[in-house]
Amino acid sequence: MTKIFTLLFSSLITFSLSAQISLETNEVDVVMGYTEYEGTAHIKVYNNSTTDNCEVQATREIVSQVFGSVNYFCFGKSCYPATTSKSDEGDLVSIDPQSNDESFVAYYNPENNPGNTRLKYTFENVNNPSDKQELFINFKATSATVGVGELESKVGVSYKASSKKIIVTLENVNANGEIVIKDITGKTVFSDAVSFGTGVLVIPAESFSPGIHIVALQDANGNRIGLQKLSVY
Repeated sequence: MTKIFTLLFSSLITFSLSAQISLETNEVDVVMGYTEYEGTAHIKVYNNSTTDNCEVQATREIVSQVFGSVNYFCFGKSCYPATTSKSDEGDLVSIDPQSNDESFVAYYNPENNPGNTRLKYTFENVNNPSDKQELFINFKATSATVGVGELESKVGVSYKASSKKIIVTLENVNANGEIVIKDITGKTVFSDAVSFGTGVLVIPAESFSPGIHIVALQDANGNRIGLQKLSVY
């Protein structure tokens, strides 16, 4: 009887440890057009412990991929190129007890190639390697839609970024509207009402954190004029 109790107690400890991290969901479908510039999936990672921090690393596995498409991910403070499948051990994402991290974003660009791409991401608590959660993301780009790339080519919008400023060049864009810039977590770091036309918008970026930012332009009716992802360094 003592041995049985010990085994059960040991199993409960193992289960408790392995359940420290969790995800808000384990499967996501992203439906998009194959002419669209980019699709994204945002996922929260939770630390269920009431006492211990956890440090999390993400690993990508391509289950199936449409030929010619591109996918990559961002986690923590870093965004990784399409050739990288594992987040940096020197940039682990630390999550406080009873808290969550919202920095993970998976990106998919069909590059005008129709089809479905399925990815698996594994999130591992490096303090307890048996503590893992799997996430499957299905990017479904089987039909054509008018995407961001097409909109930008019609209105004539181009972008450039540095550590000091973001430059948006406009040509024959006749509308009043708004420019909004968000960081990789979705936080708005800049917004302003503008009159679009032909010219150059210069946005100071000294206060922006280094990393990926999304620049969105829309008219007064909320119609998208341009959307671009830029790296501020």
